[in-house]
Amino acid sequence: MGSRNDPIGYLILPIIIVGIYATPVGIVLGIIGVVIATVRRCGYLWPVIGGVVSLGFASLLYLMYFRT
Repeated sequence: MGSRNDPIGYLILPIIIVGIYATPVGIVLGIIGVVIATVRRCGYLWPVIGGVVSLGFASLLYLMYFRT
């Protein structure tokens, strides 16, 4: 999980960026990820990505409320 050569680590950052700049897409990715993980029961990666994207969305809403 702490491997620097893990290519999955390089995939998470663009997903976070997409989740922050296109929040509906991020929410859909998170929901799809949780559904896939629930149906296939393989690993923890998709729920983690969904949770991170949801956190990004929540922080974006937080910043939007502060800027208004």
